[in-house]
Amino acid sequence: MAFIMSVQTWYDYTIIKQNIEKDIKQNATTSLHQIKKTVAPYIQAFSMDEYLKIIETEMEHQSIYAIVIEDYNLGKVLGLEKFVSGKIRDNNWEVVDFLSDNSNHQKSLSFQYYYVFDTILDQDGQKLATIAVYGSDKFKAQRLQELITKQVVASFVLYILFLLILYFLIHTFILKPIDRLLENISNKDKYGIPESIYKARATKEIYTLTSTLHNMIQTIKESKRLQSEQKKELQLIFDYSKDGIFVMDLDSHFLTFNEAYRQMTGYTKAELYKKSCVELTLPSQREVAAKVIKEVIQNKEITNFEKICVVNEGKQLSINMSMVLLPDQKRILVTVKDMTHIKLLESQSKLVAMGEMIGNIAHQWRQPLSVVSTSASGVKVQKRMGVLSDEALEKSMDLIVSQTQYLSQTIDDFRDFIKKDTDQTKEPIKIKETIVKVLTLIDSSLSNNYITVIKNIEDDGVV
Repeated sequence: MAFIMSVQTWYDYTIIKQNIEKDIKQNATTSLHQIKKTVAPYIQAFSMDEYLKIIETEMEHQSIYAIVIEDYNLGKVLGLEKFVSGKIRDNNWEVVDFLSDNSNHQKSLSFQYYYVFDTILDQDGQKLATIAVYGSDKFKAQRLQELITKQVVASFVLYILFLLILYFLIHTFILKPIDRLLENISNKDKYGIPESIYKARATKEIYTLTSTLHNMIQTIKESKRLQSEQKKELQLIFDYSKDGIFVMDLDSHFLTFNEAYRQMTGYTKAELYKKSCVELTLPSQREVAAKVIKEVIQNKEITNFEKICVVNEGKQLSINMSMVLLPDQKRILVTVKDMTHIKLLESQSKLVAMGEMIGNIAHQWRQPLSVVSTSASGVKVQKRMGVLSDEALEKSMDLIVSQTQYLSQTIDDFRDFIKKDTDQTKEPIKIKETIVKVLTLIDSSLSNNYITVIKNIEDDGVV
């Protein structure tokens, strides 16, 4: 706006300046022609007063500074080369007589903006006089100043009007929608999310902005709703899980835990918050537990770590733990299963199995031991009676040896059956041999329970 008004002012200034200069020149030229056409008879008649009146009339043009006539005709009468007369303006711009001997008059003529002159001839072509008309640009600056002032005032008025219109447009289509947008944004719910965003019917950019914010807020609300539902579900799992769940820091101090884990330890919440996971570990296993936590920090997780916890009142729990490093790298999530009852059942099962095994051994050994005892007693009786023959002694000894070998083999079979296969080596076996060994181990129990096993087993290859 300022640039346009400046260009317009400069253009008007140039045009008016040219017009003023043109008027000055035109007035001077017109006055010259008018005087030349009118004063010739008065010069010939030596009527100086008359042509001075005509000159004074032409001086009514404010742009005419001076009109000077050099009268050769009157000069001859006065014995001069020429008689100079005319009109000029003083400092107050009043018209006064031109004095040829006035140095100020002469000097001022040389500073005038424009002048024209012409010669008046008689019928014989003799020079009667010369006329010079001087134009002044004194009022040019004033008129241009008035123009500039007028243009500045007009520009200022237009500028103010433009600002008012611009303010109205900005306020209506930008500020007001933004203000309403800010008002909507400040109206937040308990989570700090704006309740809603008004889709302003303003500029394209404002409408796009409000629409985008509206869609963004709806997306955030939907995400928040889903997050809230997931949080409730996770909280339900956390609260109602039968397994213990807790979160600890990297130094194994408890940060939060569920009720199942609290009941597992027997401590109150306040007491449990003062303890740590390593502190609840059996003293002989604490070093291992600390190493496992470092391993979790390094490898992000570990599963099925078993240890013994010493909880309230010195009670010992056999637990299985799985640990995961949370994304913030500052907390560890731990799930705990109480394996105490399972371990007890395993121990009881082992004892029952061991009892059954011992029973089978007792049944398996009873008959061979009876044979050994009977053979030894028979040899002893025959010896006392003096009827022991070498053949009977040898037969009894062979029987005792075979039965002891049988007992030794039975021990080996039971040992192979119950031993732990630590090296996990794989060896070829025969199914028939395996079945025969199993039946041999439980033969006594089968007999005592009047069970007869009918074996119809074909020999097989190595498996």
